[in-house]
Amino acid sequence: MDKARQAVIDNLNNVLTGENMAIKTYERFLKKLPESIEKAQLVEFYKDHQRHAKELTDRVQQLGGRPSKGVGVIGIMAVNRIKLQTMLVPDLKDIIQNLCHGEKMGITVTQEMVKGDLDATSLELVKDILAQDLKHVEKLETMLH
Repeated sequence: MDKARQAVIDNLNNVLTGENMAIKTYERFLKKLPESIEKAQLVEFYKDHQRHAKELTDRVQQLGGRPSKGVGVIGIMAVNRIKLQTMLVPDLKDIIQNLCHGEKMGITVTQEMVKGDLDATSLELVKDILAQDLKHVEKLETMLH
């Protein structure tokens, strides 16, 4: 495999790792919430991240790469932090604040990836994911007010 293609695969896998981390985060927080309109909205965001992970996995495989399945070292630390935070039952506002913070961090990292080595198809995919994540942040911020 040539270096350019491997660079695209590596960048996509980095974005995929972030999506895997988002999935784990949403799963953890959703378990703590009773049924509500807010939980229904958060479930939709969770499903968006699952779809993003599938799309990234498919793209990495199309390019001949092996998709990332984990959350990475930083993701492990973040998931452990979330486990500690959710040992007590956090309130809805705390959960939304944490999810909003995580979405913003993911957007920042992904925006850096877009500046890297991506082919046109992969770039379009990542931009679509970013657009969806920005909508998540807008809705989460609305839920806080």
